[in-house]
Amino acid sequence: MLVSRCVHDLLSQLFSGWSGAPFAVQLWDGTRWSSTPPARPQFTVIARDPALLPDLAARDLEGLGDAYVAGGLELEGDLLACFSLFDYLAASSPERAQASPRTAASLAFATRHEPRSLARARDAANFHYELPSEFFALFLDAQRVYSCAYFHRPEDTLETAQVHKLEHVCRKLRIRPGDTLLDLGCGWGALAIHAARHHGALVTGITLGAQQAEVARSRVRDAGLTGRCTIEVCDFRELAGAARFDHIASIGAVEHVTGDLLPAYYARCRELLRPGGLLLSHGISSRPSRPLGAGNAFQRKYIFPDHELVPVSRTLVAAEAAGFEVRDVESLREHYARTLAAWYQRLDARRHEATELVGDATVRAFTAYLAGTSYHFGTGDLDIHQSLLERDGGGVTRLPLTRADLYRAP
Repeated sequence: MLVSRCVHDLLSQLFSGWSGAPFAVQLWDGTRWSSTPPARPQFTVIARDPALLPDLAARDLEGLGDAYVAGGLELEGDLLACFSLFDYLAASSPERAQASPRTAASLAFATRHEPRSLARARDAANFHYELPSEFFALFLDAQRVYSCAYFHRPEDTLETAQVHKLEHVCRKLRIRPGDTLLDLGCGWGALAIHAARHHGALVTGITLGAQQAEVARSRVRDAGLTGRCTIEVCDFRELAGAARFDHIASIGAVEHVTGDLLPAYYARCRELLRPGGLLLSHGISSRPSRPLGAGNAFQRKYIFPDHELVPVSRTLVAAEAAGFEVRDVESLREHYARTLAAWYQRLDARRHEATELVGDATVRAFTAYLAGTSYHFGTGDLDIHQSLLERDGGGVTRLPLTRADLYRAP
């Protein structure tokens, strides 16, 4: 009784300034505390381990994230809504929380290779993408597009919105039949197949994931596009030659380039393009005035090792310094909030199948990542931009005078 009363007092003090949705906390002994007792809680935080209390009292979000992955902390109800609670804890913390020593160590990324090395880049990519492809198929669309969809209408399905995105990318690049396209970070091959089938492109797709490449090659064969699409397992730094491509699509790759390597990244992209060639750089951007803190640390530990989010202004400066002209920039923030929410809901609905494939801890890490990132795009803490960049062609451009061609009927 004394312990429960002390915990009750701790929670009442900790959340004394809370004005968000009603929620409850359930302790390991079944004791419940409610933020607004008369109201039905929108979500419930279940603490299965008394050792969580120091993390909670210290507002140690990284420690709480570790506990969720390990199973000591449970979240029931609206997982998307509960992230406002973590924002509250972060804002009320007197100082930055220290990392908790309690972690699902077998899941956390570890590598013996040096930062920025090709070997480390492969380790980081394989940590995420070499999970069974059947796992990703549980929550992605049928084409396995693992990037922001593009919704024409709120009622669009995820499948429809991903087709819209593939088409939007190809139209922005103004691909013509016979044009060469480098799909930098090609995933399971959806863009390569779309560009070849619907726009007549000759596509080279590259990925660091051997398993991804095998799936992509199989899909290319099944589509009858073997002569038009080539899938390679390599880093962009390993591509031989120069001035090889009319276009480059970099979809979700720039986030995995550390900030100090951005100039070299854009310089290499420029070398690979013919004069007047176009690069579509599609990547998540941070907001300097709204640091993510523990959420970013969670992703680097369990989801995307070594990823680094920088403001879009920084990426554009690096691109311009490499010799690109910035021709267009579009924010897709609301689209990605919707995409991630759809992925989370699909994965949550098939949690049992996912657990059989990859284990409970991995499923917990992914559901937290998908729901939490959707929340941060919805609040504007994160943004995502498509930047259309042109290699100098002596003033001559293939771009039309307006954007009208992007929005014509199919």
